[in-house]
Amino acid sequence: MRGTTRPGFIALCCCLILSPLWLLTMFDRGLWTPDEPREADIGWRMSWQSDRAIPTLAGKPFPEKPPLAYWASGAASAAFPDRVAALRVPNFVFAWLTTIAIVLLAHAAGGAPAAWIAGLTAGTFLLAVQVTSWLATDAALMVGVTGALLGAWRGIRAALRRERLLWFVLMHASLAWAFFAKGPAAWLVPICAVLSLMALERNWSALRSWEFWLPAVIPVGAILWWVAAAFRTRDGAHNLSMLLWSNVAGRFLRLDSVEGGAYSQGHANYPGKYLVELPFYLAPWIFLFAAALRRAWRRAREPSGSAWRFAAATCLVPVLALSFASTGRGIYVAPALPACALLIGLWYAERSTDTDRFDQAMLAATLALVALFVVLLFLLTGVLAASESMLPSSAFLMVGAFIALPALAIARLHLRARRARPFVTWVFIAFLVAFVSNAVVLLPAIDRWQDLSAVVQAADRDAGQRALVLYQPDETTLALLDRLTPQRSPALSAFTPDESARVIRDRDAVAMLILLRGKADGPLNRRLRSWGIHVPTASSAGELDDLCERLGLHPVRIYEVPQGRRYALLARK
Repeated sequence: MRGTTRPGFIALCCCLILSPLWLLTMFDRGLWTPDEPREADIGWRMSWQSDRAIPTLAGKPFPEKPPLAYWASGAASAAFPDRVAALRVPNFVFAWLTTIAIVLLAHAAGGAPAAWIAGLTAGTFLLAVQVTSWLATDAALMVGVTGALLGAWRGIRAALRRERLLWFVLMHASLAWAFFAKGPAAWLVPICAVLSLMALERNWSALRSWEFWLPAVIPVGAILWWVAAAFRTRDGAHNLSMLLWSNVAGRFLRLDSVEGGAYSQGHANYPGKYLVELPFYLAPWIFLFAAALRRAWRRAREPSGSAWRFAAATCLVPVLALSFASTGRGIYVAPALPACALLIGLWYAERSTDTDRFDQAMLAATLALVALFVVLLFLLTGVLAASESMLPSSAFLMVGAFIALPALAIARLHLRARRARPFVTWVFIAFLVAFVSNAVVLLPAIDRWQDLSAVVQAADRDAGQRALVLYQPDETTLALLDRLTPQRSPALSAFTPDESARVIRDRDAVAMLILLRGKADGPLNRRLRSWGIHVPTASSAGELDDLCERLGLHPVRIYEVPQGRRYALLARK
């Protein structure tokens, strides 16, 4: 059918196939630590604060990321107030836009088969699932990165001036979007892609054309407008310095300044870290990527291998650059995932009935990895369902198993017959069905371990008319209290140990909330102990005794979330 080869039809189908995965991971849960409570508070404040140039956390500037993602979540929060799910609505839109851009790019580079497999694998890398579902700025960033890659590839290869201009407009508009989502570091992958392709092909003609540079007024104008607006805010110059320099350079260099050092010292990196951890980011399709990378080594050196050169340079050059940065987090690799999917799509498009020995080994390894993942996932979720008394939900596991396991068996038959394309299709069906059916059971159970709203509301109620102060709070605690107890926000304060002693001495009607070390006990721990597996129980007797003695306080109440955080509320006797 001709419709199956059209990029728009392929993009729509890929989005519809991946939507159950997105809907479950985005909306079938609350806010999880780390980061999500903080991001929710920033988005909530963005929905009503008067000045939206700089994001704020608990009423104070948060100059780590530009405001695009917070504008989007703030708009959703304003439309649907008091609904946590509304904050992730933009993520669902971002996931669609990202997948559409990847499919269009793969279709232009390798045809319909490449578009199908690139769109589906790009949405099911484990790191990609985290990026699309997590309440953060990375989902918005992916829209800008994939749009810029699509515009760059089509613009460089366009024959007509008008066509070239339109694609470069898309590229520059996407670069502006990426900047407002994540800052200057968002340009690492697109710039590496464009420059690497030109260098490998020894073709710099695009840089000499006015069609390439004229649309640059879009990001330049937008960024200057925002910088001017941010500069006029309170401490605007300092906030811009933090956002545009310390937060960016501190990730790559070791800065000596106090503020820059905070970024340099977090998430220590070592040379080659990302290459070592790449199998985890690209699971469960890491062996398909290995087969594609091996094919790229040959195809990229051929005159007709422009798409291979573009894909390989786009994923490898940024990863190598990040490997020598001072900090290292898996999420930094996310912008390179579309290029990894593009490589797999190009490899898939060139597959024939006869596979060489290496490709056959990689296909077999993929089957083994997916089978291992499926089996372990069903076992883990089954144990969790039993410990959480969720046996009625086990019906989803049974249905998933009755589909996923036969799909793996069919995939094995195609593997033995050396039919690569149907093999990949059935392996993908097994993985997606297993993931979705387990998520229906797994996510609500984990959500109960992450539900801190009840703790905050109980602490607010127990504090009563007393001022509520926080002892060395992390961003999660501060954000939760700010969003869930807005009546306390103007007076909400966080104190160091020395400041706490002074505040307690000067004010009688004070209640102090402290985050305790360790995780609370829960049904999973008790189930493991019943099987003879030793699970230590967290205790804070010494920690609380010392603090109460130093400050002249006594525990009012201990709050525990099963398998999760522990807090204590302290007050005068």
